[in-house]
Amino acid sequence: MVNIEKISREEALDIYAKGDLKTYCREFRQECNQQGEDNIERNIRRVLPKILSPVKTSDVKITYQNNTGSQIKVERFLFRNPSERWRVEEPKLRFAAKIQQLRSLIESNRGNVPFETKLELADTLALTENHGSFTLQPGEQKVWRIGYNAGSEAQIEYTQNGKTFVTPALRLG
Repeated sequence: MVNIEKISREEALDIYAKGDLKTYCREFRQECNQQGEDNIERNIRRVLPKILSPVKTSDVKITYQNNTGSQIKVERFLFRNPSERWRVEEPKLRFAAKIQQLRSLIESNRGNVPFETKLELADTLALTENHGSFTLQPGEQKVWRIGYNAGSEAQIEYTQNGKTFVTPALRLG
């Protein structure tokens, strides 16, 4: 089951913050251990609105729920704006240069950079890691936040039991 629903900016911030916290603590484990996840999360929520790009679209949440008895692999997220062809965006390619630049900056300064710089790396990594193929185990749910233009449609290509399927066009209700 795939559900797309419009959400508030606050709920979008919650989804971003949870993904960024997980990635931040993976990338900067020592800092996370020293300061505690609660403090890091407070800092993320304080700083994150400043580093997110300006809102030009609606915030929507996609919920993937595997209600079957076998795993499902989500292969691709296809989307189109009105009167366009279906397309797939590859964030890992799109943001590779930015990730490399941020990693180099952080490493060359031995981690002695502003929190905002580290958060920007964690946020970009979270975006690329959560915007690709993934597997849902039976009963598992995944929530993902995206920007969505009015009138846009999405389709999910997925594999189950060795067969590939594509959902009908999904529209924001």
